[in-house]
Amino acid sequence: MPNFIKPLKEEIARIALHEAKVLTDPIRKETTRLRKAVADLRKQVAVLQREKKKIMRTVRPVIEAQQEEKTQTAADRLRITSNWVKNLRKKLNLSQAALARLADVTPQSILNWENGSGKLNLRAATLAKLAEVRNLGRREADKRLEALAEEKKRKKTGKKKTGKKKVSKKKTAKKVANKKARRKA
Repeated sequence: MPNFIKPLKEEIARIALHEAKVLTDPIRKETTRLRKAVADLRKQVAVLQREKKKIMRTVRPVIEAQQEEKTQTAADRLRITSNWVKNLRKKLNLSQAALARLADVTPQSILNWENGSGKLNLRAATLAKLAEVRNLGRREADKRLEALAEEKKRKKTGKKKTGKKKVSKKKTAKKVANKKARRKA
């Protein structure tokens, strides 16, 4: 009997490959079309981002001037009391230390303001900061606190190290013992 199994397997494999190609061809073409579309969209996004940067360079000073003007007028109109500070802190769901970081004052100042009574006499810069904080929501306040924390970390890592080496407790104890032994001798 002739060996017909091998040619039969080869024919089955050839037909299976052909069928698989027929079935996957539309998917391959669609994938190629979608990849091209994604590449075009990325190019469009890059162009739009560059345009946004150009526009923001010209608009940002105007926006900042308007915001500064608003905070100045708002700070002039504010009547800040101890209850106002407490309510602001509760509204933003902040601790005294967090509010102090946002207002660029010490936590002790916030404590004193909250424990005081009547209208608080504050500096113009502090009034302006509090006016800015008053216009924030909880999420914005959290974002600002995160930004301040990152800035603080960057400042810490940017500091130069002093030439002093850290010495373990054992080494310092040995040094002290050696000094005492020298003094006795």
